[in-house]
Amino acid sequence: MRVDALRFTSRLVAEREADNRMRLHQKRLRCIERGSSSTRLASEPHRATDALARHAAATRRVAEAREQRISTENRMLEERRRALGCAALRERERERQLCSNRARAEGAAARERKAARAALAEENERLRQRLGRVRPSFSRP
Repeated sequence: MRVDALRFTSRLVAEREADNRMRLHQKRLRCIERGSSSTRLASEPHRATDALARHAAATRRVAEAREQRISTENRMLEERRRALGCAALRERERERQLCSNRARAEGAAARERKAARAALAEENERLRQRLGRVRPSFSRP
């Protein structure tokens, strides 16, 4: 328990020191950008470039750590989503299959109705030709 507390406090101290170093770098960079002669860095260009390089490296390390953490979190979330979503995905797939089967059955029924209508029309045409031209019942003589 005590070792954990020591690790935690040492990590806090390390983070605070890193923050202070970053703040100092940023302060120096602002002085360099302003061209302030009050700082030692402005009068010594090689120190300024070293500070810029260190600042860029620190910024890059922070960004890489953040990206690594985010990608790890995203991967964990994706695995959890996949585990939870398997049942829902199977259910959705089954529902889609049922809908597909229903649509297929409805399409087959529609084709059958169309074929029956065509057969009836053909039969009517044959009867009409055999009986000759008959006046429709709704027309008056």
